[in-house]
Amino acid sequence: MQRLKLFLVGYLLFYGFTTNAQEIGGMPVNVAMHAQTFILFPSTITDFDISDKENFTCRPRRDNGLIIIPKNAEAVQAMIVITEGNRTHRLSINYLNNYDPNKHNLFYDLSNVKTLKELSKTYQQQVFIAPDPMPDKGSKPEVETGKSTQVTTLQHGSTDENEWKPLLEAADKAYSDKRYEAASRGYKEVLKINADNIHATNRLSVIEKILEILTDGESQKNNQVIQVKKQYDEVLENANEAFEAGKLGEARLLYTQALNVLPTEKYPNARINLIDRKLEEQRLREETERKKLDEERKLTEQYNAIIAKGETALKAEQYEQAEKWFKEAIALRPADFYAKGRIADIGNLKEAKASAANDKAILDKAKAAQLKYKTQVTKADKLFEQKKYTEARQQYIEVLAMKPADSYAQNRIDDIDNIVAATQKTEKEKDAAALAKKLQDSYNSAIARADAAYSSKQFAEAITIYTYAKEIKPDETYAKNKIGEIENLLNGIAKQAESDKKKLAEDEAKSKAYREAISVADKATTQQQWDEAKQSYLLALKVKPKDPYAVQKLNWIKDEEERLITQKKQAIKAEKDQELKNRIEQAEKLAAAEKLKQEQEYKDIIVKGDLALKQGKYDEARKHYTAAQNLLPGLTLSQEKIGSLNELEAWIKQEAVKEQMREKVEADRRAYQALINEADNFFSQEEYDKSKKSYQEALKLQQGAQYPLFRLEEIKKAKLNLELRLTKKGPFTREMLKKQQVNVPLTQAQLYKAYPNFAFNNPPFNQRLAADYFIVSDTVANYKFSKEVLEKEANIITSDSVKGVAVHLSGIYFNGGNAYLRLTLENFSDKEFLTGITQLTLKTSKGSQIPFHPLYITGFPYLLPGRYIEMVLAIRAASVEDSDNFEFQMIDRLNIIGLKLNIPGKLYNSEFSHN
Repeated sequence: MQRLKLFLVGYLLFYGFTTNAQEIGGMPVNVAMHAQTFILFPSTITDFDISDKENFTCRPRRDNGLIIIPKNAEAVQAMIVITEGNRTHRLSINYLNNYDPNKHNLFYDLSNVKTLKELSKTYQQQVFIAPDPMPDKGSKPEVETGKSTQVTTLQHGSTDENEWKPLLEAADKAYSDKRYEAASRGYKEVLKINADNIHATNRLSVIEKILEILTDGESQKNNQVIQVKKQYDEVLENANEAFEAGKLGEARLLYTQALNVLPTEKYPNARINLIDRKLEEQRLREETERKKLDEERKLTEQYNAIIAKGETALKAEQYEQAEKWFKEAIALRPADFYAKGRIADIGNLKEAKASAANDKAILDKAKAAQLKYKTQVTKADKLFEQKKYTEARQQYIEVLAMKPADSYAQNRIDDIDNIVAATQKTEKEKDAAALAKKLQDSYNSAIARADAAYSSKQFAEAITIYTYAKEIKPDETYAKNKIGEIENLLNGIAKQAESDKKKLAEDEAKSKAYREAISVADKATTQQQWDEAKQSYLLALKVKPKDPYAVQKLNWIKDEEERLITQKKQAIKAEKDQELKNRIEQAEKLAAAEKLKQEQEYKDIIVKGDLALKQGKYDEARKHYTAAQNLLPGLTLSQEKIGSLNELEAWIKQEAVKEQMREKVEADRRAYQALINEADNFFSQEEYDKSKKSYQEALKLQQGAQYPLFRLEEIKKAKLNLELRLTKKGPFTREMLKKQQVNVPLTQAQLYKAYPNFAFNNPPFNQRLAADYFIVSDTVANYKFSKEVLEKEANIITSDSVKGVAVHLSGIYFNGGNAYLRLTLENFSDKEFLTGITQLTLKTSKGSQIPFHPLYITGFPYLLPGRYIEMVLAIRAASVEDSDNFEFQMIDRLNIIGLKLNIPGKLYNSEFSHN
């Protein structure tokens, strides 16, 4: 019996050790809904099994990988056993309730043997002696002699070698596999039977030293953990200080560093989310304020531009045009007193200009008369020198007609008269009467011309002619009186001009006082300093009585004060209403206590009914539910229980009918799937009419099915894409598009000149990125695989286009735990396309929305007209149902164009199967 027991222990130890070569036992593996967990091993997986097949799906990934996908969102416990090479691993599944695809990485790369050995030390598989089936009598366990260490041992005493040798071989096997604790237990069992076994003694001594070294290593590992925690605490302290100081960008970067040090800590992630919310709120506030300031700035710029034009026109004395500009300024700002004041100034200036023009006309006429006078004198003098006295005298008389008081002309006339008198004394007397008549005619002519000049307000000319007439006939008073009248009139005009100038200055002073009063009143109104505002508006009314703006503002202040009084009264009333409400609630609580007793009795009866229902006593259950309903008719639970009971009885009757229908449904399902496969095949070969027919046939079998409906829409787009290859879209055809090799083809100077507010070397503002985006090693790995993706042949799966810009999903690829979406951007328009915010969201059939922020993206291109570019977007690989849907959105940086792609779960899964 003793030998049999020892043999069984040796058997279990041996088989436990031989299957545990570099084995990982109990290592936790994270899984989550809507995600795929990837595990890679060094060798080909020959077998795998999971303890909970109802809640989890496992499938191979190539030869040396395994994918685990949860079927429901329950925190269940399960174990998976995987055999690869000569190793069997037992992994514990850890379900993540709060999975974040932008933070958690569900990719486990165990393909390195060194990594596998280190993990086997951390997660040692314990050996349990369980009631396994015993070997047949006389049978011997199979021993992998090629893998075990053959040892020659010294034997002492009469102990049977068959009792301890199996134990020694098993211990040697554990020692060769570096499972030192298990080997130590085996050697101690050998020494219990064969105390003189030198090999076992030596091995135990070596194992003690090895375990001591490993313990020191564990201590060193603990020290490393302490150092990591210290580093985490220091970074976290700096992050908290930056957060408290309001340096949100710096704090976010530090919290991200803390999360990189200890990824399992929740506090940094919560702080990052809080900062993101605060930054978003701050951005929204700044954007609202910026829009408000931009509107005010644009209005001010427009107003200032109009005022400047008005001032320029006014300076150029273009009064009509200036008045037009100032009226446009008032149309923008009806209450603007400056423009109104300038219009009043223009009126005054126009009047002054008209008066000055009239004075200038008078002066110009006087200058013209003086020039005419000089010309006439020169002509008369020339005739006088030629001794043509009669003609000369006539010319001098015309000079006197121009300037009656001119002594020179008169003297010349006198000289001529004396000369003529000396030679023609007799003729002088004869002509005296004629001369008197001629003088009278000259006088009458001069008076007529002077009166005409007076009537046309040519006062300077009129004075000259009246003076001439007075000199012709000095005794006449008419000309003298008219000259006095004109002089009085001119003095009055000069006084009026001085008065107008003084009045204009007074009006400007009043306008300035009015503007200052209005400015003070408006500022006080903004600060709700009502008394000061009213005083300033009243002061403005003193300067400009009945001013509509001041009157309007006074009325508004009155209404605002009344509103605040009303608001205060309403608050007092609300307080009283709350007090009344509290009294009512107190009364309701007393009534509820009484009702609680009846409800407890009601529940007890329901429990009795439930018990009867479990026992299959349907009539008794119905009796209890009816009694509960009679007790409290207002509660619906008893009605629901009775309804459920009725449904149960109906279900029992209907179940037989349903069973008959299941076979038909299954047959329809198989036929539907065959049509879908056929349609998909036609679609991939661009035989769209045949594909459409098959999808329509599938819809007849499953009306309302989303996938064929989606594919029918895709057929329309695909046909359009075919047409685009031959027809124009904007100024370019598809054949005219050229590939753009770089994301930003312009220099920094060109970029800043075109778009000074954008930094094209950074992601767009408000672009959400996953945590791994900032890890250099991950970025390098994603960059390398993205290059491989871009070298593959593009195949347009689904497309969208807006305003001459098109985006195509041209491939879905998988590597490790990441999915890579290959996108093609095409610009058919005549304007550049500035790639902006990019986001992928999973919308499940149950209504959930899960954002998948980019882990990596090849860039945000500045796409020139007539160009196309290919880019890759990396996200966490998702586990989706065929009924789920991915939504991809891309918005340009100017918020003008929004592109959207829908990627059904069936399409995503089918692409996965190709990679």
